[in-house]
Amino acid sequence: MPKCVGEYKANLILLRAMDEGQKLLPEWDWGVDVKGVGDPELAQILARDTIEMLHLLSESGFDLRTLDGVTIATDYPKALSEIDRGLKFQNIAKPTNENGVEGVAMALGIMREGHQRTHLVLTAWIPLLLRSEQEEQKRQAFGMIAHEAAHIHFAAKLDSRIPNTFGRAPSLNDYPAAFQIAVMHIWDEYAATRMSGYIDPDAAAGYQENLKTLVTAAESFRIERATAYRMHGDHKRVFEELNGFAERLLCSLAYLLGHLDSLEQEVSSLPLMTDLTTSTPGLSDLIQELHGNLRMLWETQDLWTSQEVFSPLCNLVNDLLAAYGVYMTGSGDNWRMTIPHTAETMPTRHAVEEFCTLTGKSLGSFYPDVM
Repeated sequence: MPKCVGEYKANLILLRAMDEGQKLLPEWDWGVDVKGVGDPELAQILARDTIEMLHLLSESGFDLRTLDGVTIATDYPKALSEIDRGLKFQNIAKPTNENGVEGVAMALGIMREGHQRTHLVLTAWIPLLLRSEQEEQKRQAFGMIAHEAAHIHFAAKLDSRIPNTFGRAPSLNDYPAAFQIAVMHIWDEYAATRMSGYIDPDAAAGYQENLKTLVTAAESFRIERATAYRMHGDHKRVFEELNGFAERLLCSLAYLLGHLDSLEQEVSSLPLMTDLTTSTPGLSDLIQELHGNLRMLWETQDLWTSQEVFSPLCNLVNDLLAAYGVYMTGSGDNWRMTIPHTAETMPTRHAVEEFCTLTGKSLGSFYPDVM
């Protein structure tokens, strides 16, 4: 008979039933490096509690066999930047920033001896909250650790089904590389939240508020960026701005949808989402299509053979950008972006004059009749 494999802090967390004795942890030596905590005893406590949580998660079906190690730091951005990712051309890792809120934890993909692994980086207050007297804070902290542990699980799953994807250029010829990178993020957040969401059910409130902020800002952001593009003419800049916004919006949806699926709830059960879909044309259809694609990926993940499985999500990113007035044509490494002129995205004469003053450009480049 299966048994529940752990209770944490007076029944705060009751992990799902799993067969006793299953631990999916690395075969190599791994540990926790605590940085910036001046009290050695406290540093040991933070490390020990984090290890305990990871053991509990591994017993609950989280595959952590590709875990490289854990870093806990008071200076989270600095700790991220110092991780050796083992890549020939590697970007310095930086905290995510969603609507002005900076990230506090990351499962960072790295290469070790030619194999993909994941290093977990946490800001120090997360394991510190595991000792909080408030149960909701303990649950929140454990939920954050579980979410990052789930990223480790799914990074390993992807590598087992579609090897050698990490650290390599996207391989789908029919979509821009930025689309393919975006959909991997979208899938990864859905999967991680679906696997871990039951640990902190109250996280749904934050996911909804983040989504509401993005949905509310979408139209004004689109018009503002397209209008600015009419003046600066930088194709790469406007694409990164609008594609980046589309990715953030779809990722925000993925967080919420994965969380709801973890709790076996529907979007319609949330009053805020009902109000948001009612007041936002097209949002309900977008949610339905995204949810269907993500659920299909979840149900078929053991059958994947190539990155083609992510093509429907790439199509969705393309459709959302088109709704923002950005049209992409081309293939492979050759893509052309078109943003048709519309009345709402044409800059005013005053805006053009201010732009020319700031940049030193001639007003005549916008208005040929002006010398």
